[in-house]
Amino acid sequence: MGYYDHGLFIQGFIRSHGKLTAFDYPGASNKYASGIDDLGRIVGFYQVGGFSGGRGYELVDGNFTAIDVPGASATYTSGINAAGDICGSFLDSSVQLHGFVLHSGSVQTIDYANSLGTDANGLNDNNAVVGGYVPSNLHNQGFLLSGTKFTSLSYPVSNITVASGINNHGTIVGIWTDSAGNQWSFVLIK
Repeated sequence: MGYYDHGLFIQGFIRSHGKLTAFDYPGASNKYASGIDDLGRIVGFYQVGGFSGGRGYELVDGNFTAIDVPGASATYTSGINAAGDICGSFLDSSVQLHGFVLHSGSVQTIDYANSLGTDANGLNDNNAVVGGYVPSNLHNQGFLLSGTKFTSLSYPVSNITVASGINNHGTIVGIWTDSAGNQWSFVLIK
């Protein structure tokens, strides 16, 4: 599951049994697939008419459901767990970035304290959420939210750290950027 640049637009796809299959959100110019659960439910976001804004979606058995955080100017879904809880990010009317978890139709906003913006990227079946936040020095940091406790994640010698996924064992994956702008992957094993 993922997406690729088709030249004129971004295309979502899924790989199953060795076969790649592209999928289209009706009317969308760009389709991003960013999360999948064990049942094959896919979440992501799409854009219409270019690269601005975005709307989240869930794709189940070939059927798309749009996901919009109420009052948001854009919604981006990025992770889904076995219970069907969905995490992602949204821009409010003043273009402030917030993370969220959608659980049984209810949206829980996630904001790292004193940050300029928060992005929720992944969640597990234990309701732990990982993502990134922008502190006042503008050097993005990763985070783990477990219950109501935030833990900041910063890869040593990095300018930017972002946590992108967490499994049920608490292992976290993500990326970090060095001072030359090179990006690297990391795995944080609990």
